Amino acid sequence: MNLATTPQTFDVMLLPNLYGSIIGSIIAGLVGGAGIAPGANIGRKYAIFEQGARHAAKDIAGTRNANPTAFVLSSVMMLRHLGLPFFAEQIQNAVFKTLEQGVVRTPDLGGNHSTAEFTQEIIRNIDL
Repeated sequence: MNLATTPQTFDVMLLPNLYGSIIGSIIAGLVGGAGIAPGANIGRKYAIFEQGARHAAKDIAGTRNANPTAFVLSSVMMLRHLGLPFFAEQIQNAVFKTLEQGVVRTPDLGGNHSTAEFTQEIIRNIDL
């Protein structure tokens, strides 16, 4: 309950897989949904970057309406992990600009744009 009401009191949480998935879904709900939260699993030798919440999204399967933000921000985390901060920053800024403008939004963000349209808007917002 404290996680949902006062999440700022937690710095680090170490959990087994099942509880990590549950907590990831709770956190994703706090920030806007499964399509927004990026995630990473970093070990000594390997790292995996993926959507932060485990949401099957069966309700939108095949509709081309999934929000790609979590996957794109997970890629930003991967670029930083690989020592490519310039590219990470460019993409992250484009994602944030797209979200702040609010012109192109997927259905989970209150819009009616497709995954491809949202992704194209992110690409347009990259400042090189």
